[in-house]
Amino acid sequence: LEMRSSRDDGAAPRKRYEFWPGNNEFFCGGHLMLGPARSLKTLGVSLLTLTGPVVLFIIFVICPIEDTQDVYLLVTTICFYAFCMLFLLLTAVADPGIFPRAEAPADGRTMPPTANIVVNGVRTQLRYCATCHIYRPPKCAHCSICDNCVENFDHHCEWVGNCVGKRNYRYFFVFIMSVFLFCIYVLVVCIFRAKWIAQYKWEHGDQNGIWDIALDNPVLVAVFCLVAIMLVSLGALVSFHCYIQSIGKTTREQRKKLGRNSGNIFSNFASHFCTRQQPSRLPALNLTAIVDVERADYPAFNKEPAIVTASTMADQLSRREQ
Repeated sequence: LEMRSSRDDGAAPRKRYEFWPGNNEFFCGGHLMLGPARSLKTLGVSLLTLTGPVVLFIIFVICPIEDTQDVYLLVTTICFYAFCMLFLLLTAVADPGIFPRAEAPADGRTMPPTANIVVNGVRTQLRYCATCHIYRPPKCAHCSICDNCVENFDHHCEWVGNCVGKRNYRYFFVFIMSVFLFCIYVLVVCIFRAKWIAQYKWEHGDQNGIWDIALDNPVLVAVFCLVAIMLVSLGALVSFHCYIQSIGKTTREQRKKLGRNSGNIFSNFASHFCTRQQPSRLPALNLTAIVDVERADYPAFNKEPAIVTASTMADQLSRREQ
């Protein structure tokens, strides 16, 4: 019998990413992977939430300043904004540390819920994921929104439209820290702008109080109040992540009271920000390759059976600990 490809039947060629088993959305021919469609909407809201106040701040707070300082403030604001947007997009598009799925056992056997292995002389228990057919290493968890197992899973952040895990946590933390500092910068400029307006009016005989000045500059007051609310929320978020980093836990572990405190504050921070980025496991799947559906070479997951995956995880853990 002659095997015909889908292209021989006039069907459009398909790429392996089109058969991705998770809920992620792909763009640019499979070269760009983002979170689920619903998360992309909240990512758009995040972009507007950041961009709107910045535009109002530039137009109604910085531009009216008739001084050479307005140029420096404008450049500083644009650089601050670009830096925040850069790390927001890096968090959104980076692979958080997805473990590709393995094929289910061919004989249909039920896998044990846990597997005990020894890593560098320490006994470690791996839990089996019935969806991905792998034994998850410690700190790995299955995200119900993206439908993927993610290494060092921290949480699924709707505001960035992606999971936050081992490979993009540093981007996420730099993003929230930079927005926090940006908010402080905006508030300080707004305060000095209001002080300058009051001083200018008083020098020209206008003795109106603070309330009258606020009524004359509603946009400045609106920007100040909005950014102040953001500052309080971000301050709590940054403080929380500094705390869980210092004790060596993830958001999921802290929320569910899993695991124990590990390491010290210096080694834990260094593990996040001073170590080499682990390579993604996704390029090995060749998601942009054109596949032949009839030959069934399209599944976007590892061909390795689940019974072997536990030993593979043990080897990976051993290499990463060394």
